[in-house]
Amino acid sequence: MPETDSDHTLTPAVPAKPPVNRHLCPSCGTLAQFDFCGIQSFPARVSLRSGLPHSLRLYTCTHCGSTISDRDLNMRPSA
Repeated sequence: MPETDSDHTLTPAVPAKPPVNRHLCPSCGTLAQFDFCGIQSFPARVSLRSGLPHSLRLYTCTHCGSTISDRDLNMRPSA
């Protein structure tokens, strides 16, 4: 069952996008693989106020377990 609260919803992991190849992790500084782990959706009012898109794909670093959005991952260099 998805986690929810008044500000966001985290849907269960669905293979909507293949694993991302190696990227530099902002948490551990390792060049690691990031695996797709789910989609986080925001209500329209939150998206408008924060400037975030309605939903973000989330990926997990296979080295340290940190989670990062596709928006932030795409801004980082890949190998």
